[in-house]
Amino acid sequence: MHRVHHPSYCKLGGFPLVVLAPEGTTANGRGLLNFRTGAFVLGRPILPICFRYRWRGLNPAWTIGDERWHFLRLMSQFRNDLEVEILPPYKPTFDELKDPHLFASHVRRQMASILDIPLYDASHDDYLVLRRRGVDVSWDGRQVIMSDDVNDRRRGAAHKRP
Repeated sequence: MHRVHHPSYCKLGGFPLVVLAPEGTTANGRGLLNFRTGAFVLGRPILPICFRYRWRGLNPAWTIGDERWHFLRLMSQFRNDLEVEILPPYKPTFDELKDPHLFASHVRRQMASILDIPLYDASHDDYLVLRRRGVDVSWDGRQVIMSDDVNDRRRGAAHKRP
């Protein structure tokens, strides 16, 4: 991290461009997760790049589950379409320079507007917490799977309701 703060890394020609996924993952494309702030803390202009996956059988952005199985299914599809839209560079305002969360929020809102999708108040970390507690997603992404312990707790909570 120390090297990134050096001014020569942050000017044109000083360092090659780096592409970051500010959500910290790729999601299902139906909404934007909360952005992490790592790409925004330096206060440098951001070049937002929006991806639209046009899929039918398997969402190529799906990252939950066994990566080998995902890769096999992805390569078995007849075609995989991706539309890329590169937005104009977003230069932070004075307030955004002081607040990376605000900067990230405004870029996220702009991207969601272009993609015509909602903002989700969730993150990949939320999924990881659920997974540690026994909640997961099936290999095909179509079902939520809960451990017996989670199901027992749900049944107990349902019986306590008036």
